[in-house]
Amino acid sequence: RGTGWLGRGAGRGGACGRVGRGGCAFSWVGPGVRPPATGAPASPLNTRTSRNRRFDVVRTDLADYRTIRSRFNCSINDAILAVVTGALRNWLLSRGEALTESTTLRAVVPMSVYVEGAAGEQAHSASEVSSFLLDLPVGEPNPVMRLSHIAHATEFNGRQRRGVRARTLVHLAGFAPASLHAMSVRAASTFAEHTFNLVITNAPGPQAPMYIGGARMLEMYPVSPLLRNQASSIGITSYDGRVFYGLNADRDAMADIGVLATAVRDSMEEMLGACV
Repeated sequence: RGTGWLGRGAGRGGACGRVGRGGCAFSWVGPGVRPPATGAPASPLNTRTSRNRRFDVVRTDLADYRTIRSRFNCSINDAILAVVTGALRNWLLSRGEALTESTTLRAVVPMSVYVEGAAGEQAHSASEVSSFLLDLPVGEPNPVMRLSHIAHATEFNGRQRRGVRARTLVHLAGFAPASLHAMSVRAASTFAEHTFNLVITNAPGPQAPMYIGGARMLEMYPVSPLLRNQASSIGITSYDGRVFYGLNADRDAMADIGVLATAVRDSMEEMLGACV
C-alpha cells in the first residue's frame, strides 16, 4: 500500500522543514531516537475503521508560515505542526470533546533519512527512514503556547537531527514526494498501534512549476493511507510557494472531515492573528 497523489489547478506550495536563504530544508530524526512505550491518549481518532474513505484538501501559503517563523523564531515545520494542532483542537471541540490544558494527541511524525554517498553527495537510502512521537497540545487554548510546546519538543528530538535541502532532494534520481510520503507511512507502521493517535507526513515538493503535456500543474495533494484503527491521516507537501494538506479519513468514523479542513484554515488565521 503506497501513498497516492492528487494534482489539480490553482496553487503553489512551500516547504515542510527548515527554510533559509538557500531554499527549503527537510529534517529527520536519527535512528537512535526511539519513542516512549506509553500508550496514546484516548481519542476518537482511534477506532475500528472500514474500507471506505473520505478525502478533503486545504491549500495554504508558504508566506504565512514564514511570517509565523519570523515572529516567533521557530521553524517552518514547527509552524505547520502548530496549525495542525490548532485544527485538531477545534475539530475535537466541534465534537463536544472535553479538553483540559493538559490534553494531548500523539502523532507519529516520520522523517526520511538521507545519508552521504561515497563521493560526498547526498544519497537516498530507502531502507533508512526514522520517526518520532510528538505530543500535540490540543488542550492549550493559546496558539502561541501551543507553538512553544511544539518547538521545544521538536528541538529536543532535533538534537540528533540534521537538515537536507529540499532542492537537493528533488534533484535526486527517481525522487518524488509521493515516494517520501510512502516511506514515511511504512516507517510509522513499525510502531505499536496503541502508542499513537494519528500519522502526519511532511515532504518537500518542487519549488518551480511543473508541466505535463504542456499543461501546468497548479496543486498537488498527498493521500496517505490509514493504518490499523486510525480514523485519519494528514499528509502535507509543498509546491511552488504553497503548502498543501491532504486529509484522508475513514468514511464512517470521520464523516466530519470537512470540519477538520475548515479548522485548518481557522487555525492558520488564529496563528497569524497572534503575530500582530
